[in-house]
Amino acid sequence: MLVDSTLPERIYSSESRANGATNADDLTDILRDLPVTLVKENTNALWSREDQVLKENPALILSHRNAFAAPEAGIAESDLPSMFALSDRRVQSFFGYVGLGSKRTQFFVYSRGWEDVGGEQTWERRVVTRYPHLRGRVTTIHVTGVPEPSFRDPESAARIRAAVVRVLKIDPATLSSRP
Repeated sequence: MLVDSTLPERIYSSESRANGATNADDLTDILRDLPVTLVKENTNALWSREDQVLKENPALILSHRNAFAAPEAGIAESDLPSMFALSDRRVQSFFGYVGLGSKRTQFFVYSRGWEDVGGEQTWERRVVTRYPHLRGRVTTIHVTGVPEPSFRDPESAARIRAAVVRVLKIDPATLSSRP
């Protein structure tokens, strides 16, 4: 299941953004030939994420770290760090909730904006400390790329794809040679 950020500026590829696409669309392109069914979440206001996700019983949730950030128009620039901190806690709580309801679900979080070098591992440790039942079920990755972080960057695409193959325990011998 692909859980994306609702914020246009959080869409990594300027080309994708210009064409109205999302990170989930770019990820779909990267993962298209894997032996999986990709489900993009419905992000309308009436959608109950937790219940819908539990009904899907996904093997993996591939999520943007700020998937729950949705600032209202006119939010003060000075309030953005607080909003993103709250969004981050919501993602962690979402994982904790879904992780209790679905013992098989793995969680994969991507971001280009970890606080510091190794920030993704620090974040992962915080989540597992807060929700011990997620130990061994959370994977993080830092999205890179030149001139901008993007899944269209071949290195980022290959890293995401390899990590998904590893997390889902897909036999690499059964896959095409495409990165």
